[in-house]
Amino acid sequence: MIDKLSPKKYVSSKDERLIQPSEMIDATNVSISERGDGSGAILKTMGGHLIGTKNSDDVDLNATIKTVVGRVSDEQRGFVYFWVAGNSSADDAIYQYDTNLNQFRLVLKNTWLNLDKNRNVQADLINKDINRDNTLQTILYWTDNFNEPRRINVDRALNGDYDGKSSSFLDTALNVIKRPSLIEPTWQFNSNSNFEENNFYNNYVQIATQIVYKDNEVSVLSPYSKIAISASSVFGAIESAGYGQARFAQNELQIRHNVPDNHPDLKAVRLLSRSGNDGNWHVIDEFDPTTDVTRQVFGSSVKVYDSATKKYLFYNESLGRAIPSQDALRVFDNVPRLAEGISIAGSRLMFSNYEEGRGNFDISASITPIYNRTNAGSSSLTDSDDTLLSFTNGDINFVGNLETNTTAITSATQIINSGTFISFSFIWKPEFTVSKTGGGALLSFAGLAPDEYTIASLALTNIQDATKVKTFSFVTTEDKTVHELAEFIQGQLEDDQEEFYTSYTVGSTTATKVSDSSTFQTQGTVRCYWKFSEIETVFDGTAGLTFTPRIDRIELINWNAPGSSNYVTPNQESVLAFTPTAHANFVFTEENQAMGSEVSYEILNGGDLSSFKAGALHDFGVVYFDKYGRAGFVNPLGTAYAKLQPERSANEYGPVSMRFNFAANATAPSWADHYKIVYAGSSVADTFQYTVGGAYAKRKREVSSNIFDLDDSSHNIYVSLKTLDQYKDNNDVPRAYSFTKGDKLRIISRRNDQDNGLVYELDSQNNIIEFDVLGFITADGHPVQIRDHNGITSNFEDEKNPYKGSFLVLSAPRVDATLGDGANVLKYEGYDWNSITNTAYNGSVASPDLNKWNRGVLVEVITPRESVSEKIYYEIGEGRKLGASRITPSPGVYGQSITTNSGDVYYRPVNCRRPNNVGGGGAWKALGPTASDNVGGITATANLPNYNTEENPETWVAEARYIESSDINDLFPSKHWNKGRPHTVFKDAAEVRRFNGITYSEAYADDTAELTLSKFVPASANFFDLPSENGICSFIGRTGDALIAVQEDRCSRLLLNKDIIRTGDESGLVSLSTQVLGNPSFYMDNLGSKDPSSVLTYGGVTYIFDAQRHCVAALTDKGADIISERGIKSAFQESANAYTVKHSAGRRIVSGYDPEDSIYYITFVSAQSGSQGNITYGYNTKGEFWQGKYTFAPHVYATCDNKLILGQTFSTSPNNFVFVHNGTTSSNDFFGAASRAQSSFTVVSVADPSMVKAYDSVSIESDSAWSVSLESSSGQTTGALTLSEKEDAFYGAVTGDTSTNSKGHYIPVGTIAANGVDGATITMTNSLRGMHIPKNYKVSKAADANSYTDFSAAVSSVNYADKKITFDGSVAANLSAGDRVFIRSEKALNGDQIRGHYCKITCSITPTGTNQEELHVVNAKYVESRANHRIA
Repeated sequence: MIDKLSPKKYVSSKDERLIQPSEMIDATNVSISERGDGSGAILKTMGGHLIGTKNSDDVDLNATIKTVVGRVSDEQRGFVYFWVAGNSSADDAIYQYDTNLNQFRLVLKNTWLNLDKNRNVQADLINKDINRDNTLQTILYWTDNFNEPRRINVDRALNGDYDGKSSSFLDTALNVIKRPSLIEPTWQFNSNSNFEENNFYNNYVQIATQIVYKDNEVSVLSPYSKIAISASSVFGAIESAGYGQARFAQNELQIRHNVPDNHPDLKAVRLLSRSGNDGNWHVIDEFDPTTDVTRQVFGSSVKVYDSATKKYLFYNESLGRAIPSQDALRVFDNVPRLAEGISIAGSRLMFSNYEEGRGNFDISASITPIYNRTNAGSSSLTDSDDTLLSFTNGDINFVGNLETNTTAITSATQIINSGTFISFSFIWKPEFTVSKTGGGALLSFAGLAPDEYTIASLALTNIQDATKVKTFSFVTTEDKTVHELAEFIQGQLEDDQEEFYTSYTVGSTTATKVSDSSTFQTQGTVRCYWKFSEIETVFDGTAGLTFTPRIDRIELINWNAPGSSNYVTPNQESVLAFTPTAHANFVFTEENQAMGSEVSYEILNGGDLSSFKAGALHDFGVVYFDKYGRAGFVNPLGTAYAKLQPERSANEYGPVSMRFNFAANATAPSWADHYKIVYAGSSVADTFQYTVGGAYAKRKREVSSNIFDLDDSSHNIYVSLKTLDQYKDNNDVPRAYSFTKGDKLRIISRRNDQDNGLVYELDSQNNIIEFDVLGFITADGHPVQIRDHNGITSNFEDEKNPYKGSFLVLSAPRVDATLGDGANVLKYEGYDWNSITNTAYNGSVASPDLNKWNRGVLVEVITPRESVSEKIYYEIGEGRKLGASRITPSPGVYGQSITTNSGDVYYRPVNCRRPNNVGGGGAWKALGPTASDNVGGITATANLPNYNTEENPETWVAEARYIESSDINDLFPSKHWNKGRPHTVFKDAAEVRRFNGITYSEAYADDTAELTLSKFVPASANFFDLPSENGICSFIGRTGDALIAVQEDRCSRLLLNKDIIRTGDESGLVSLSTQVLGNPSFYMDNLGSKDPSSVLTYGGVTYIFDAQRHCVAALTDKGADIISERGIKSAFQESANAYTVKHSAGRRIVSGYDPEDSIYYITFVSAQSGSQGNITYGYNTKGEFWQGKYTFAPHVYATCDNKLILGQTFSTSPNNFVFVHNGTTSSNDFFGAASRAQSSFTVVSVADPSMVKAYDSVSIESDSAWSVSLESSSGQTTGALTLSEKEDAFYGAVTGDTSTNSKGHYIPVGTIAANGVDGATITMTNSLRGMHIPKNYKVSKAADANSYTDFSAAVSSVNYADKKITFDGSVAANLSAGDRVFIRSEKALNGDQIRGHYCKITCSITPTGTNQEELHVVNAKYVESRANHRIA
């Protein structure tokens, strides 16, 4: 009988008696061909691995070990990208593999990559026509859950855009988050006489910038500038007071964008403006800041941007496109700081298991109101005198001469106004010899060996450019003392990314080899990079601001040694052997005292009308930012009270600034790069200030002798705002008061008794004089008219009548409620009802009989702000970088105090109407009659109220008074203040790991230029939380129109921009949705994965390995299929037990897909080098069966161009890491190894399993002879059978059992006679005649009834007559009289016949040719055993 076995499937979890003829219980390095080429299902050896070749010599694959830790395929362009971690970070690299050319090349090699062999890189990519030139460019996105998520434009990288760049450059250029400008734009007004138009007269703008990166990614907005307010607008309504400005003055806004030309990856600066502080942001222009820009302005061609001065001229003449509101409101892109999963799906960049947020920080600061700020003014000065510079060991003293020779800076306490323009420039031409303070190595660099070399000093005495100019220019954003100005300039210079260097030709210089102290002479060019940010402020009559230059780094350019070249890479990073932190680190020997020349400076004093509301509490906080501009929440600093003018000391009646001072030992969050002060507003919701015309008590309607009697039923006061009515009529302005219940009126100032100044008064208890505002009325005489109107009609026209017009109705409840005698009674002398009516207080305390309300009284009416639970804070003032200050003495990490006037009001002059002191001097007349007054022919008596001249509104005068106003200008509605970007308080703020979350960017569109994958907008709720009970979501991947999310304990499918509507029968209907991610459809319970590297998505199927449940599953839109249960469940249990996840101890699990053969591979990679301890399994997806195990074990798989690409750890020859699976016909040639791998499989002959079968022979239908061996169900084994080819098949007889159980090869000889052992000969007791005792059979003796002791002596001759057997060696030591002797043959010849219920047949081959070996069928010939026990 013949059992025909056709091996096709690999199973390992079946009982051998249940194995089918097509199944293999073991299979190594074999494939089952089902390619539709007519060959059917054929077992073959594997194809070979085609070795990828280097594209060019610039690919540096040195002999150090490198590990491939990530990959991503570009099916569209036919590339695969590999992330390779070196043993040293210097070898970390990204490579591009071209599947068409079978070549790879270096994309980027830089320590910045910071890869690690034990960290998995997950990646995705897009191809986009970025430049709109019909040319695709590829951008890779990746994350390793350790570094910031990153991206790189491959085409630009291959073009060298990132070669030799520093880590700080690459942080900005290549991280997903796009850093905005951290400095707000600044501006100055100018009057351009070429244009009569002025579009700033009634328009107030804020300026911001966005940075456009070279791949058309756009940052969020920078901090906002202060509101640009033209003087022609501010002073437009007060010409009569002498403050008038020409209508077309200041019609040009000169903007400095403050983005350095060398900002990493900078393509353009986008300037934006908005009207006031609440308008939409519109684009002014977008331009390359290194190139001049010319535009049409008012019909003329104007160079609006000068790339040398960095000034942009803005005329506000056109409205550019508006940016989306979500862009305008976004303070930062909430790109995760860390993430594990990544995918580009639905045109969005998505991350899972990500980290975001920042915790709050407990910080305090002293907040001090400053009242004595200088009023607005301007001055300018310039100089270009070499004597203004002096040098001492490299120190540059600029401002000492400014102090003594000019009036620009005169004392340490002088206030430099906000908006002051400061510029210094000079030629820098130092020539000197430099060494390290304290001796030792100044420079350290590597030669070609590589060996380390050092240089102790450099003679930089031959400068190449003696006319190089260094320029500093700044605009102060806040009021500053000189010390604060020094720190402001220091911060600007420290952040200045413009690399300023001087170049030198250096002759023969001694370099010392570190390893053996040998020396050689080298020479070349040196670039010395300078920083000028060490600043001291000293005022002693001769010194002011001292700038100390320091060497930031040194580069060696084209340095050579005798007989060699390129010992130092050109334009490399700094070769300083230490980290320079101060000028004191260097020793200079000056060769040329004339280090600088042609110094010029300019200071244009600025003026700013902003102020904090006086008489109010102000709420402040601080917000910290990381170096990419991500902000934490507001950390409250508390409140500060700004005194109302009457509460202040003399000469402190001006506007209010706030000064913030942090303690020198105060700390900041470790992650914070800089900070800003934020402001939530004041306790005053609205304020109205103006002068009043007088105040009156209420009169009754009853008339006695033409007099309206005093109504003492209420103590209300009626204060005339006819002054405001006049102001509005005369100036055609909308300035008005609108009553709000709860308003308060407070007295600020009045004209003094001599009418030559102002008086600031408090009440009798030294508190603010404050009234309740009960209403706002328009009176037609009553209730304040004193005399009968009919009696004086001819003289009391409306414009002359003080009793007609607008009145505030006031009460003074604090005065009315006062009890006590004169010493304790609260009085508002000259202002309260008792005072102006000459009525005793409390019935007994005399009234001062004063009415001061006609003395030019300036009042304010405030609307108190209602408390709110959640305040919005807005940025004010400048941003300040955190860190060790170079100011001496050091003020701590927060730097010098910050002073800002960016409050909620403006302190500005207004044309105020008031009653005129017609008597002059101290002759202010009381409101009411005097005996000499005569009006309209009616003579007053001593007690008769009458109309005095000062009450006549036609006699009132105008004067400019500084007032607080929420409006910039009275001519137009303009309630705008310097409100920056918004922030909020969140008490529970913390760094959060969203382990079950997915966050995503805005969607990008192929038909638009902007690439929006870096835009992460929390306001759009750009996140989705999966059920937390399912654990970490370590992998996300797109498949079709859905996103697959793999959590530790469950997997789900989320439709993209669609959702599933559940019907009554639990079926689902797909519908369009505005949701980015639809509700998840979950796969079966308790199926997930902890290891993202094991997850593979290809062809609409996601394969996962669940180590906890020891299974492999295939996920489709139909459900989950546990494919590991198809015959090899136990194998995966063993593998799961042997391998941990997350690369513990260097282990990892990876998977790949071969589209040519439709095979899914999963590999368990051990911590050992090479392939030792590794195992791979292959699953045939068409046939839905496992086809074997494999000895190749790559670190990553990739599928591209219908090929399976392998990435492998590598070091020495072959110096390669990229291989194409089945890419060569050299069968089983894996990874270019020195020898071919063996293929093998085991089938089971189990026909009629109840029958005990005796196996006679085996044949294989194959092109080549395979090695064949057998093992029966009883443990019998054979060695390799001898096969011979017959009629296209190979046949071999089944040999005897070669196992230890075999006894058939023992032949009994007999028993040794007494004295029967003589050296090599033994004599038997029994006759030997008739026995067949072959020569060379070896001797054994019986150990017991069932076992034998074998010896090596072999039969050489037999003497049958004498019953003697002679061996080829002495047996005297082994045999003795009475032993039962056996001779034995090879087991294969005479061993027990192979028999059993089944027999395992193993075939193996090591290919040698160029083709794969094929095998169709294994035939096992057997007969029923004579001792068979089965029942027929």
